[in-house]
Amino acid sequence: MRKLIITLVILLSASALFAEIIPSSTNAYYHILDPIEVTSVRLQGMGGAGIGIVEGSDAVFSNPAGLASSGFDLTVPYVSITLYNPLDIYKSGLIDSVINGEDYVSTAMNFLDGLGVYNKLLRVDAGFSLNFLGLGIGVAVQDTVLTYSLGSTVSSSVLDQLVVRATAGYGLRIRLPLEFSVDLGVSVSLNYIAFTEAIGASQILSNYEDILEYAKSSLPIMMGYSIPVTVGLKVNMPFALSIGAVLGNIHGDYTMKAYDGYEPLVNDVMALNLLGEGEYTIKTDMDLALGLSWAPGWRLLKPTVVVDLVDVLGLMDESVTTRAILGHLRIGAEVGLLASIVTLRAGLREGYATIGAGIDLRLFSVDVAYFNE
Repeated sequence: MRKLIITLVILLSASALFAEIIPSSTNAYYHILDPIEVTSVRLQGMGGAGIGIVEGSDAVFSNPAGLASSGFDLTVPYVSITLYNPLDIYKSGLIDSVINGEDYVSTAMNFLDGLGVYNKLLRVDAGFSLNFLGLGIGVAVQDTVLTYSLGSTVSSSVLDQLVVRATAGYGLRIRLPLEFSVDLGVSVSLNYIAFTEAIGASQILSNYEDILEYAKSSLPIMMGYSIPVTVGLKVNMPFALSIGAVLGNIHGDYTMKAYDGYEPLVNDVMALNLLGEGEYTIKTDMDLALGLSWAPGWRLLKPTVVVDLVDVLGLMDESVTTRAILGHLRIGAEVGLLASIVTLRAGLREGYATIGAGIDLRLFSVDVAYFNE
């Protein structure tokens, strides 16, 4: 158990370290620079959909048009922990090995090797948001432990990704006749990203004492930033219907810099030369999403139904088939019970079912979700 705890601490503390290799479609870093998605556990339980109903921190990070309908909303702090592949972990016998004090290294390696080419193990999200009179600010931190494996012939590797996103936005409501209104919003973010080079999982599990020293002096690292702009729209209609649209990751290219180890990075920070000589740019694409929602504000029973079509620009590059559309479709629903103290949720995220629930006691709330990503 002591080895397991130390190993987890090492993995999560490696967040300041990156990889020297530029992401490509042929290695472990292909998805690292995908547009950053910061969303709540509530929406995860609803299939990840909700562009037309966002409020609070969801509005700050996903659709700034939702800020137009926000009064005063303070979320501080929020913390969520996502454990991936929980059923596979249970079936692997890894938990039993740890509890019984057995040698879990071989069991853990068999589990990691069976995950496939690219997968996630654990993600920790934390941050805060503040909305007031249409203005919104928020800071989100994501730390993700990922695996990379080429199958049974090559042992798995592990890398760690740290993302920090600071966002400021503003939303404005334009009232129209016949209960129509239009919410417009814009936000700008400073995204900081950092990730380690993929390290052999067997090396981490067996020689954890040497990992920190290796990371300090020898591990190639990569870091960088982007300053994307997000534009949001929400059309509010009678009968509690809303249509939403978000064009995100505008000017979202990353300025990156590689280092030979942790010490050169620290030296650059101390010399205020964090990015300069040796930096380069990695291009990223804009992202368009559309959403439809129905959310009547009934007192005793509060249902919500949402349908989103994500990565619309990517869909336009594909052959339009039922399978392709399903791969970009997110559908969700929730119902609030007992004056919305208890909420039940379900959804369909790109072909995979999701479920969730929440308890809101006003001073604090707890949400849980099970989903496929």
